[in-house]
Amino acid sequence: SKQLNISCRTSICEWMYRVIDHFSADREVVHIALSYIDRILSTNICADRRTFKLISSASLHLAIKTHFPHLWHDVGRLLPELSRGDFAMGDLLAMENELLHSLTWLLNPPTPQAITMHMLSLLPRNLSRTTLENVANICLYLIELSVADYFFVTTKKAIVAIAALLNAIENQERQPLDGNNTFASIHHDYHFHIEKMLVDMDYHANWFEITSVRDRLWDLYHQSNESTL
Repeated sequence: SKQLNISCRTSICEWMYRVIDHFSADREVVHIALSYIDRILSTNICADRRTFKLISSASLHLAIKTHFPHLWHDVGRLLPELSRGDFAMGDLLAMENELLHSLTWLLNPPTPQAITMHMLSLLPRNLSRTTLENVANICLYLIELSVADYFFVTTKKAIVAIAALLNAIENQERQPLDGNNTFASIHHDYHFHIEKMLVDMDYHANWFEITSVRDRLWDLYHQSNESTL
């Protein structure tokens, strides 16, 4: 079998998004499944692509079973078929059992999506609902782009969330203002609001790392189709 490389992780992430979209599930589950995969491969050797595909399928199955239990029966039936004969349901369940032990049943990793939503709830209340929704949508989009990028594997999830939020706010500020857009009032001090929020939460942010992550997220954004809209 062909050896693994970074592109294998990117490809499996894109495949997971397609599967999740097919079932209309929350895309955050892909981040959770990738968390399982990254943690497993950090302590175990995976020598070939077939095994990697099985680990990935079992991780997605386990993430959906844990967080969207109403979907896991349908997904479970579909995954062996999508493997194109590489493994059967018995293989999937056996690997899932191995994952549970290797992960020591820690199946609810922190995600940038969840952190971002909590942070958004702490922003100034003078922002319109439309503005907050626009910021949230850009945040989630940036985070989804980061999931497939190997650069972020070792990046703390809180750092990704902070960087995505700052970029989303900056992106919103670049948009034409309308009567309901109140970003003009915090154009010069949005960074202060975020920094104060982190201090209040007793979170010691590494601003050098945040800046690096923000730059990487901007690069991914400008390479995406969304940036042309």
